[in-house]
Parts: sequence; structure tokens; C-alpha cells
Amino acid sequence: GDKGQSIYLCQECKQKTNQAFEDETKNPNILLAIVVGAIAAAIGGIVWYFVTIGTGMEIGYISLGLGYIIGFGVYLGAGKKRGHQLQIISALLAVVAIVVIEKFIFDYFLNNYIQKNPAEFPDFPVGQTISVSFFEPIFWKSFISPIGLLIYAIGIYIAYKFPKPRKI
Repeated sequence: GDKGQSIYLCQECKQKTNQAFEDETKNPNILLAIVVGAIAAAIGGIVWYFVTIGTGMEIGYISLGLGYIIGFGVYLGAGKKRGHQLQIISALLAVVAIVVIEKFIFDYFLNNYIQKNPAEFPDFPVGQTISVSFFEPIFWKSFISPIGLLIYAIGIYIAYKFPKPRKI
């Protein structure tokens, strides 16, 4: 069929379809949803990290794909279930993943800069690496921009929307 065409279901078909959609929300495996969602987040995060350090550019759009695979991971882990709880789990995993990945990326570029400019850091031991605190304001300033926040918000929304219950 053509996209965008309306289809009409008889009342019985509509009820059966809605019942099937409602069954998708019953008894999700919450623990497995979290585990598989977290694994998806880790895989997506590793890809994002290596793309960023490989290109030397922060490509925020990767967070859109990250949101999608986290939502899909939660959906699969839950036993191909949908529901509001799963939406919240997906969104939270996406938020945590984005912040953690940005932290790894920040530390990488910070250490890279220190090693390339030793004269600016005379007291810093050569070969030692540094990791900033999650509470360090400079870390947050490094990746928080209006367009960045918008892109991350869309990525989180994609994760949130994926396991949304369906209804006709």
C-alpha cells in the first residue's frame, strides 16, 4: 500500500489490534530491559567515542542513533514489550550515556592537549593522564551549547519514544 493512505478496520479488527498492542505492555522484563539497554548504550558510546577521536570532531548527531539503539535495546530486553516505564528507562539510559561519553571524550582531548603542549603545564608529570570530575564546570561548558542541547534532547526523545505503547 501507499504511505499516508487511511485504512479502515472493522470494530472487531480494531479491538483485536488494540488488544495485541495492549498485550505488548504486559509483564515487561524490566531488569533485562535495563541490561540490554545499557549494553546498547555502551556499544553506541564506544562507536561515538572512536568516531570523535578518529575525526577530531564532535558529531552530536551520533546521539540520535544512540537514542535509537538504546530504545531498541530496552524494547528487546523487555521481551519486545512497550510501556511508559520502559520509555523512562530508555530516556534515563540515554541521558547517562550522553554525559558519560562526553566525559570520556573531554578527558581524551584534555590529555591530548596537555601532552602536545608540555610547556604550558611544567608541573604536570610527563606520561601521566588526568580525568576531570563530573562536577567540573569546564566539563559541562565544553559540550553544552544551544544546538548541542537540542540534538541531545532529540536523541533522548528518540530513546523515549521507541518503546511507546501503540494504539489505533
